[in-house]
Amino acid sequence: MSANTAFPRANRAALRLALIASVMSLPVAAHAETAADIVREWNEQYKAWGATVARYGRIEPGLSERDVTLHDGEVVFSIPLPGQDGETVDVRVTYDAMTLTGLARSAKGYTADSIKIPGDLTIEADLPGELFDTSAKLDDSSAEETAGTEEGTGEEETGEETATEGEATEGEATADADAASEPAADLPDLKMVIVQKGYEATGLAWPALPALPNDPQKPVTQYLPLAKLLLDVKVDRMAVASIETRQTGVPGMDAVTRYEDYVILNQADGRIGEFSVGRTVQSQPFPTPGSTVPNMIEVSTGRQVVRGTDLMPILSLLGQGTDPTRKTVLADQSVVDIVVKGKDFEATVASLTAEDLGVTDTTPLRVLPMLDAAVLDQSPDEMEILTAALEAYAAFYFGKMEINGVKVTAPEVNGTLARTTLRNLSSKGIGEFAMDGLAGEATGQGKLKLDRVALADLEFPSLMALMEIGMSEGEPTVAQSLAARPLLGLFEIVGFNLDAPSLGGIINVDEYRQTERGHINRIPTDIGLSMRGIRFPVSLIEDQDARSVFDAMKVTDVVIDQNLKVTWNEATGDLVMEDLSVTLKDGGSIKMSFALGGVSRALFETPEMAQIALAGATVKSAMIRSSDAKIVRAMLEKQAKDANLSADTLAMGLADTAANDMGPLAATRFGKELVEALRVFLMDPKEIVIEIAPEKPVPVTQLIGMMASPNAIPDLLNATVRSK
Repeated sequence: MSANTAFPRANRAALRLALIASVMSLPVAAHAETAADIVREWNEQYKAWGATVARYGRIEPGLSERDVTLHDGEVVFSIPLPGQDGETVDVRVTYDAMTLTGLARSAKGYTADSIKIPGDLTIEADLPGELFDTSAKLDDSSAEETAGTEEGTGEEETGEETATEGEATEGEATADADAASEPAADLPDLKMVIVQKGYEATGLAWPALPALPNDPQKPVTQYLPLAKLLLDVKVDRMAVASIETRQTGVPGMDAVTRYEDYVILNQADGRIGEFSVGRTVQSQPFPTPGSTVPNMIEVSTGRQVVRGTDLMPILSLLGQGTDPTRKTVLADQSVVDIVVKGKDFEATVASLTAEDLGVTDTTPLRVLPMLDAAVLDQSPDEMEILTAALEAYAAFYFGKMEINGVKVTAPEVNGTLARTTLRNLSSKGIGEFAMDGLAGEATGQGKLKLDRVALADLEFPSLMALMEIGMSEGEPTVAQSLAARPLLGLFEIVGFNLDAPSLGGIINVDEYRQTERGHINRIPTDIGLSMRGIRFPVSLIEDQDARSVFDAMKVTDVVIDQNLKVTWNEATGDLVMEDLSVTLKDGGSIKMSFALGGVSRALFETPEMAQIALAGATVKSAMIRSSDAKIVRAMLEKQAKDANLSADTLAMGLADTAANDMGPLAATRFGKELVEALRVFLMDPKEIVIEIAPEKPVPVTQLIGMMASPNAIPDLLNATVRSK
């Protein structure tokens, strides 16, 4: 066995480094290790990690043996491009001078009192332009269709040229097809440059670079343990006067981003006490519809501060954490004075704050080994990959975000938004999302005002439930539909007002509030709906007959209030609709209620068996009341006019029709009361009330048994009707 076989390259490099470290650890009376000795060793470490260039132009010792200044430093790494057949990109790092004070070796790597780079530290890379080529190319079949001649023709067999004027010969067509299949011209490289100025850090410690792993069976996950090195990085304070990133070369992709007063405080054990940027400015061109001149967009922010950053939860998800109890990734963040400007618009945000970003579970992600399999073309089932990827997304949660003072100014649209709030976002749902104080105006379209729109306690259906619906053949079952139903505890709109001349006037909502609580099998057992001041122009009603009724009432705007309240009490078994009411301004109102007793939980657990679940229920009460129903009289008058009758004649006829439709009930006390009450109400619709109030609850099964001979049902239910 050769030496090369016994000791692969990575092992030989590690062995050399171990021998160097062993020799350097031997006591030498005449010479102690200096800072200059340490930095010379770093170049070898860079090369062990694949650097093609690692050098210093000059090493200048400092005032003590632990101080050193490096001049004209350069490190170059060649990084392979995925899917580019071995093509690489050179990433070059250079600086003029770097001064290290108090540099020493530690058990895990190195420590330093300070590091300063007063001039520029530059990172450069040139990415091939073909990566950004979006030009259309002919596929092989298109090229063949363009170039070839019909198979079996005499011209093809003899090779004679038979092209007529305006036609391409076979050779010319082939050349044209080849030209069409190539890009019009080679795109220039995209050049990326990052320039850092005025770097200074104090109180540092960092690990030595370990030997690179070399496990062909783990092309991705073998590198994950390197992330744990971040736990050994310590910085008391790090500040950079400015960082500027530029990308140039490819048309339409030029961009510049500049960070000023970049500061990190108290970094240790994967935690960063505070990170801040004094100001950020980014500019980039974007396509302008209908123009070849791009619109330069500039985004700037004032001071940004992030506190309580912790890398440990991320390391835990990667299988490299050491403390699974640490789950908060970011404690809080704030940004002020955000401005987005273009050629003819500007959007500003006074402030943005965020709190409590973290993970719910620190178990290593199940998708990680699948990444190795994907690179090795040994991918597991696509559905399994999708499920594992969604599990990774599901590990994160967001405590709170708030955006304040949004303002948009443009030639056609202007608007403001006082506040947007998001709380408790996770893969399970949203605790709250709300927008307050929205106002806007669109030229020629109208004005909008909205005091508040909000939703709360939104619960997403499970991934498996959605997948079942998507994969099911035919109509989903009741159980599948319920499982895929999102739950919404609250949805409300307050103070909505749209003044839109194109819609015929003002659309208004004083209040719309919908609530759902106490879900069983994703069915709510407490439902509430409240609508106040719903107003819209009659002109928006599409039905011509309905619109003519409002016109006859001289009503130009429909104004509606509505209520709904339904509850089920598990302790008593009472299912109660306390209030279902609709009030039409200048048109009347209708209200209904009922109460059933003995309703079992099975109604919600197995809704497809509702009839069986209600078999043991009892009727306790019910009521219908209609008052001041001017719209009823208006409808009668319109129908009477169309039929060339008087409204009173039509009212009497409708009452008689109702009597005929009641069958045997018409001869009962209740039937006679109902017909007489209808006559009075239709002639003058002030009020009609139908009420059921039995002395004791009546079983539903008993009522079903009496349907063949229903005459006794009204008295059993103590049903009454009255009008005035």
